[in-house]
Order: sequence, then structure tokens, then C-alpha cells
Amino acid sequence: MPGQTLGDGTQDYPGDPLGHLVDQETLFRKTVSESDVYLFAGITGDLSENHVDRQAMQDTEYGERIAHGMLVLSFMSTGSTRLIERVGGLAVSYGYDHVRFVAPVYFGDTITVHYRVTGVDPERSRSFADVRVMNQRSEVVAVAQHILAWRERRQAAAVDDQQPKDGAATDDGQAPSKDPSLS
Repeated sequence: MPGQTLGDGTQDYPGDPLGHLVDQETLFRKTVSESDVYLFAGITGDLSENHVDRQAMQDTEYGERIAHGMLVLSFMSTGSTRLIERVGGLAVSYGYDHVRFVAPVYFGDTITVHYRVTGVDPERSRSFADVRVMNQRSEVVAVAQHILAWRERRQAAAVDDQQPKDGAATDDGQAPSKDPSLS
């Protein structure tokens, strides 16, 4: 359903609480270091020679060690986090579809994650984004479609009595005295 352009350039999608997300974009850029790869390998236990054995990789088509595809996918998540921080609300990752690692990411490559919301499903409270990761040579190294599930925040329980109960801490953090002569 096409929206109406508002004065600030955003779109209004009547009856669609997520419609304002369509065409929202974020970027995240990072140089992938050797320590990034080794820390990720240690956390995940993925110590494949692809990532940690320089000598073994010298005689391959890659010529050197490469970053984990899942590390690159993790950087994609930063795109959604930045979007959520900018637009507000509460969302959790529902998953990634059509993930492809189309070119290697080498130690020292600077990657840029392009995260763009392409659609929403208001009935299921979901947004869909195309994610593209490029290196410093403008080569696409990874792509995916990301699904966010938007959630409502629960309201904090109402306090029915603002006065401290016997033995409860007062506003100054001190327990009330039970000795009436001290009041």
C-alpha cells in the first residue's frame, strides 16, 4: 500500500504502525582485524585453518587467512541494532534468509554493512531488510535478508502504596526505625 509523503519527507502508512520503517537505511563500517578473527574463533571454537593458519592458507586460492562468514554475519546485526536505536522501539532478530558469503573478507579489509528496510508485515509485527556487505574495493562480500520481530514493551507494575511498609527502605535508602522516640 503506497503511503503519503509527509512534510518531513517520511511516509505515512495509515493503519500500519511499522510503515515508517520502509526505506530506512543504516550503515556500519569496520576494519576487520586479526584480533577480531581470533577472538571470534576463541568464542565459537571455530579454529579452522581458513581463519587461523597462515601457512596452510598460503597455497590456496585465497592466499591468506580469511574472516569467518559468521563473523561477517554478526556485523550485519549491527545494522539492525543501529536502525532500532534510531527509530526507537523494541525488536529482536527473527532470522536471516538467503545468506550468501560471495567473496572472502581478509584481515585488514574495511567492510561497510548497508542495511535497508524493504518491507513490513504489520499483522505479524515484522520488518524485512536487505543487507549488503562491501569491502573497501566496493566488492560485495556478503548478502542476506534480515527479519526483525517488533515487540511491545511491558509496563512496569504500578506501585499501589507510595509509603514504605514496616521494615522497607525509605527514599534515602535507610530502613525506618521502629523506635517511636527517634521519629
